[in-house]
Amino acid sequence: IEDYLTETLNSDLHKWFLGKIDPEEIKKRKEASKQFRSRYSAD
Repeated sequence: IEDYLTETLNSDLHKWFLGKIDPEEIKKRKEASKQFRSRYSAD
């Protein structure tokens, strides 16, 4: 199980969880998140 979890967490879809993505990708994700919240927020 440990090998499976390690493999999964090191995949491109889960690298964010371990902080293994580059700063440019972080900026893109934050901007996308901000746009999503502004579009769908109930406020």
